[in-house]
Formats: sequence, structure tokens, C-alpha cells
Amino acid sequence: VPACILSVLRALVTTRAKCAGLGRLGAAALVLALTVSRPALAEPAAALDLYTAAVTPEGGFTLDRPARRPHLVAAAQLHLDYANDPLVYETTRAAPDSERVALVSDQWTAHFGASLGLHGRFLVYATMPVHLAMEGERLGSQPTATGFGAGDLAVGGRVGIEGGDAALQVTLTLPTGEGGDGSTGAPGVAGDEGPTVEPELVTEIPAGPVRVVANAGLRLRKEIILAGARLGDALTYGLGVVMGLVPDLVDLHAEFHGTSLLDDLGNRGSSPMEALAGARLRIDRRWTLGAAFGLGLTRGYGAPDARAGAMLGWLQERQEPRASEAPAAPPERVAEVAEVAEVADVAPGPEPMPAPTPEADVIETRETQEPPPPAEPPPALVP
Repeated sequence: VPACILSVLRALVTTRAKCAGLGRLGAAALVLALTVSRPALAEPAAALDLYTAAVTPEGGFTLDRPARRPHLVAAAQLHLDYANDPLVYETTRAAPDSERVALVSDQWTAHFGASLGLHGRFLVYATMPVHLAMEGERLGSQPTATGFGAGDLAVGGRVGIEGGDAALQVTLTLPTGEGGDGSTGAPGVAGDEGPTVEPELVTEIPAGPVRVVANAGLRLRKEIILAGARLGDALTYGLGVVMGLVPDLVDLHAEFHGTSLLDDLGNRGSSPMEALAGARLRIDRRWTLGAAFGLGLTRGYGAPDARAGAMLGWLQERQEPRASEAPAAPPERVAEVAEVAEVADVAPGPEPMPAPTPEADVIETRETQEPPPPAEPPPALVP
């Protein structure tokens, strides 16, 4: 049936391209993509690693913080995590004592991430997991370890909510991870079968030296049945506490996170939960180093017996203006200064009087002296 569907799609694409006379190269690329993705149609796949690294070094190990970043300030990080027995096969469902085979016994994963702040409120980011090693025992058509290979590329964006203690982010993952084993029909565990979308609310409540961090999201993905567990649209959640042991130097982290199927909340097989505890050291204003250890709290898909993780983060240092450089005057101040100068040019102050000369003194004296009043005539004598 898949082969027939692919043949029909190829025919439709080729016919439309010929009729239009354009897009033949795009049609060929689509046909090639359909051919290459054929194994994914036969074997389902779902990402196994429950350790989803925080998207920025300002966050925790698996929990994000709504920290804001100045415009065009970049950051990068590297997380390494090891999971022991993240996927086992049980002969009796929901009976830990009936574990028969560790389908994935050891999983080593590196998580590369980069992010960029925009205008003090927005953030864009990308993360890429790479499975350095994944080992386990094969058991017929059960999910199988895929060894070394890429995971699913994730890209997303975040916008801060007014107030600064919350943010909304949306993450999109692309199915770049290795699929299942086509020769045996075993499902893959390196990445999901198709793209996923996860809107998430990120909050933080400061309480003195302690900060409470909470994440809640909704992961939308294709529904499949894998290793006896039904996986599909799920609720994602996380709760953590960060305490400053040494101010601006050492922070202690305690985190709890998990997922659960939306229409079957709490189902053991599709509701993995995990707890982590660790510490972070700020080497300087740019570099951060951390380590954490944890345990799987349930035997859900991806929850390990034990986990260890480490991280190295880098944050671009913001260039502060030098003390010797006086800040530029605002436009209003510049206009005011220019106006004052113009007025000074138009209405200058009184000029100094020239030095007096003797001739000028004589002329001024003659001009300023009033003539004497005429003498009164003597009284006439009356005979």
C-alpha cells in the first residue's frame, strides 16, 4: 500500500509540473524526498531522551527561565547527559520485577544550543541533540538502539510578558533523527517520526535567595504506538527551585519534569517523570559550568533508572560605555544649545565704548553746555 501511494504521488507531481511548464526541479526534489522517507512510513519513531536541555544558559538544566537579554546579545551552550536503562521490555505490563531486556541500556547525548536576544523582550533559539552512543539488546520488532546519530533539530522563539516574570515560547522540532531499522521493522528512538510543535509558558517567582521556576506546555505530534505505549499529544510540565549558595558564584538546582498523554493523564507507559539535582558555577560574567544527577520516578517511555548531566554555557558580555566617554546629549538638548547660540549671534551684548579724544571732549562740552539766559532789561524810569 505505501508503494502504491508513493507511485500515485509521483505521477501527480510529475503531471502537474509538465502541465505548468515550471517547477520541474521542485517536483524532482519532492519525489526524491518521498522516496527517501519511505522507511519512516513503515517504521514509527519517537524521541527517547527525556532530557530536553534548557534553551539558554540563563535557565536551569531542563527548565527554562523567562530571563530577558539585551538586543543582539548572543549565547551558546553544550549539555552532555547519560541515561541508564531509559527503555526496558517487561513481560508483565506495569510490573518492574518482570523486566526482561534493556532495549536501550546506555544513552549518551550531546545537546548543542545557540540563542540571540532581540530588543530586550524577544529571543530566538535553536538546539541540536547528537546521540554519541546508544546501546541495547535487540528483541524482534521492539524499538532498537540506533548507535551514533543526530536527533531532532529544534528551533523556536520567546516573547516576554509584561512584568518580566513570565514568557511565552514556541518550539518546533524537525524529524532529522535516524528512523527505525528497515530490515527488522524495529521502530526508531533517535527522534520523532514527524515534526512537533510545543507552545509553553515559562514563569519564575523570586522569593529572597530562592527562585521558583515553573514550565507548562503542550506538545503536539503524530500519534503512534511504540513499545506497547501510545504516544501522541501530551502535556509537558516542570517545577524547580534555584537557591544561591554563594551570591553571584554558585547556585543549587532541584528540578522535576515529565510528560503525560493528554487523553490518558497519568498512564504509566506514556507518563515518564524524572527528578534532577545539581549545581552551577559562574566562572565569570560569560562562562557557566554545571553538573547534575537524577533518577527516573516512573517506568514511562524514556525515564531512566539513573541520569547524569553536565553543561557549559557562554553568554556574550555586553559592552558598557567607558567612563571617559561622556554620553551624547539627547536631541532636545542639542536643539536647545543650537537655539541659544543663534540668539547670541543675532543679539550680541553691548560693545565697549571707544576711548575718548580731546577734540571729542571739546565738541561734546560745547554741544552739551546750555547758553546763559538773557539779561533782564533795567526797569524804566517813570517821570
